[in-house]
Order: sequence, then structure tokens, then C-alpha cells
Amino acid sequence: MLFLQYLQEIKYRILFVSISFISLFISCYYFSTEILIIFTSPLKNVVSSTDGISFIFTKMSDAFATNIQIAFLLSFVFVLPIIFINFLCYIIPGLYVYEKTHILRLFFISFCCFIYINILNYYFLIPVIWDFF
Repeated sequence: MLFLQYLQEIKYRILFVSISFISLFISCYYFSTEILIIFTSPLKNVVSSTDGISFIFTKMSDAFATNIQIAFLLSFVFVLPIIFINFLCYIIPGLYVYEKTHILRLFFISFCCFIYINILNYYFLIPVIWDFF
């Protein structure tokens, strides 16, 4: 391949990742209040009040900023596998066979660890931190 073809391929991959991030950000922002309720559901057992969890915002822009931050972080987490897959599809043609197997095995293990850590954080770490503070 020529150098310009590599640049064109990376341009299309970055464009695809950008479009997917923007579309995920818009959809996550649209459902940000429901996502916030889902994120705080493990805290219902820890909170001692009978009314449940209520949020207090001290500034006018705090609710908007919270929704933007939730949408940004969640869309980034959702787009990470897309970024890694596009990165792999870009570099795999230039690798040897044994390098491909090691890279793909490492990618699979890291993705499984990523999912496992997020589940552990959601169900175990967040309630412990909430109870501590």
C-alpha cells in the first residue's frame, strides 16, 4: 500500500469512531436521567432514608453538567471496544501470524477484564464507598 492509502484508511477509521461517539453521546444524553437512576440503584440498600435517593444541585448549571458528564463518560465506555477493534483492524495486516494470535488473545482477555471490573465496581465498590463517606 502507498502511504496515502494508509492515511486514507486511518482517516476513515477515525471518522467512523467519531460518528459512533457522537451518536452514542446524543443517545446517552437523551436518556441521562434514566441512566442516573440505574447508576444509583445499588445505593438504595445503603441509604437509610425511606424516600430513596434525591439529588441536590447547588448551582443552576449542575444538573446540566451532570447529565453531560454522564453522557460523555458512558459513551466513551461504549465506544472503547469500537476504538480497539478499529485499531486492531488497522494494524493486523502488518503483523506476523504469531503476533496476531498474541494480540487477539490479549484483546479478548483485556475486554473480559474490562467488563468484569465494571461489574465489580457497580455492585461492590460503589456501595462500600458510599457507606464510607
